[in-house]
Amino acid sequence: DRLKALPVVPRGDVVTAWYLRFEADDRPGVMAEITRLLGAQGISIETLIQRPPIAGARSVNVVILTDRAACSSIERAVASIESLDSIYGAASKLRVEDFREVSDAD
Repeated sequence: DRLKALPVVPRGDVVTAWYLRFEADDRPGVMAEITRLLGAQGISIETLIQRPPIAGARSVNVVILTDRAACSSIERAVASIESLDSIYGAASKLRVEDFREVSDAD
């Protein structure tokens, strides 16, 4: 009874939180580059995790959970981040769905 049809929106307009994971150089300034590029797209960070590198490794995994952001903004930010010399390979990018009841005001 509580289910209702929602409009189908273009993929780029879908707004949700995001899980991002990058393999990055373990050196000063890399996090500043990443967060600057997210900020340039208006993306706020909820959580950022970087563990110490494994002995002998020069890179680390960086995990970022964002606040709600449009898919198109995330895609632009991730493309910019992946183009940095300090980033290795493609990012992992997953939507974080919020299944709580959505009010008509949202």
